[in-house]
Amino acid sequence: YSVVHNQRTFLSLTLAALLGMFSLFATAQAQARTPVWEAILTVQDGASALGDHGCQEGSTDPVKRCSAALSPGHNLSINGKGASVNTATVSTTGYLHFVLEPRTGHAISVSEASAFRQANSLCVGTTAFPLSSAQQSVASGFVSKIEFQQSGTALRWSPGDEVELSIGTSCVELPPWVP
Repeated sequence: YSVVHNQRTFLSLTLAALLGMFSLFATAQAQARTPVWEAILTVQDGASALGDHGCQEGSTDPVKRCSAALSPGHNLSINGKGASVNTATVSTTGYLHFVLEPRTGHAISVSEASAFRQANSLCVGTTAFPLSSAQQSVASGFVSKIEFQQSGTALRWSPGDEVELSIGTSCVELPPWVP
């Protein structure tokens, strides 16, 4: 009896350990891509003063503003405080320009913005651009702008293109784990 009992105990413990390992793996997979913001950009022609393609909130043409060109929207949260995408453009030479600004009435501290930048990447499709290299502009002790610029990207946007943009810890969508 004790040999059979020991084998069953060993099998039960092994099965429990495997199930525990698989549940941890499944949890890690579920957390692989958890964006804090995502939207589809309908690329606009000449969105910036330089003629870059994308969107810019300061455009005189309302259609070229990020609030109109990003769906479902250009608003996001940084540590519970409101921010908006002000600029998302790519030049004809592949220069990427992306700007976040606090929304009116929302003060984002330097430490909150720094933690946000260190933890996240700007994702264009599945291509990651770490926000850790973004610059912060500070006014009166609070961040007035987070600005990311990257030259020499392989990105090419044309008017009318729909581009998936997101901000998060990972840009890769992992396939669901099936037991």
